[in-house]
Amino acid sequence: MLYDVLESGLRPDIDILLVDEAQDLAPLQIMVVHQWAAGCQRLIVAGDDDQAIYSFQGASPVWFVALQQAFPRTLLAQSHRVPIRVHALAQKIISANRDRTLKEYHPRRTPGEVTWIDLSEIRQFIDPAQETFVLARTRMMLVPVVRDLFEHRVPFFVSRVERRYGL
Repeated sequence: MLYDVLESGLRPDIDILLVDEAQDLAPLQIMVVHQWAAGCQRLIVAGDDDQAIYSFQGASPVWFVALQQAFPRTLLAQSHRVPIRVHALAQKIISANRDRTLKEYHPRRTPGEVTWIDLSEIRQFIDPAQETFVLARTRMMLVPVVRDLFEHRVPFFVSRVERRYGL
C-alpha cells in the first residue's frame, strides 16, 4: 500500500502533518512522510530515539536523530509517568545505545518498583477484577502467557494471537 502511495504521488490535502513515534519509522514510511510533508505548511515530528524498538521491522532512529540535529526541537525533560527506580534501570539500558541524542530526562518523584519475573509467573500478577496490560517485544513472546491464562481459565484478550495459535 505504501508503494502505491509513493508511485501514485498520493498526498492528503492538509496544512499540518504530525508524525508521532517517528523513531520507529521504517525507510518506506519515511519516504511517505517526505512526500506528504512536501505539500504541508508545517511538519511536526515527535518521538524519542531512546524508545526505538522496531529495528526488527527495518526501523532506525538515525533519521529521527538527524532531524533533531538539523531543526529546532523542543525537549520534554520531565516524565509524569516513569518513577525513580524504573528511570534508573531505563537509563542504564539506554546508555548502551550508540546512535542517540544526549538529553536530560527526569523521573516523577515516586520510588516505583522494578520486579523481574519469569513468563510462567505472570498469572500471579493478574487480578481478574481489574485490567492488566502485558507487553512483549513480539507476539511470539506472548504465546506462553496466553496458553497459561487459557489453561487456568483466566479471562483475557490478545489481538489476533488466539486465532493464529489455536487458542
